[in-house]
Amino acid sequence: MDHYTKGPTTQSNDIVDEKAFNFCVKSGTKIKKAVDILTSKLTDSRDVYIIGSGRSVTKAVSIAEIFKRTFSPKDGKVLEQHNEIFYSRVVETYVPKEGEEDLLDNLNVERKVPAMRIRFRAKLN
Repeated sequence: MDHYTKGPTTQSNDIVDEKAFNFCVKSGTKIKKAVDILTSKLTDSRDVYIIGSGRSVTKAVSIAEIFKRTFSPKDGKVLEQHNEIFYSRVVETYVPKEGEEDLLDNLNVERKVPAMRIRFRAKLN
């Protein structure tokens, strides 16, 4: 790998649900800010997803637990939770260093990283 530099990385879009609010957790995500955003977005007609992949799975679980603890039921509503654990596909591209483009091809490395999707829904009791 001495002759290559890391190029773009793409992650599969199977993580995101188009109909709901998706909050993708990264390693630098601030927990308090995430909980505040999730609290404001949770309505009875819209699901909220907390999504973490790779090293951010543990932070996604922490955000979900704090969010559950801070949720205050209104009008007899309860919080419903559904967890999904799966593998997400990540493709990393390595490009040849300068001067070696004509000798070497681009390398695409496909990895499967663990991911977790936590759905919250406020529903009537």
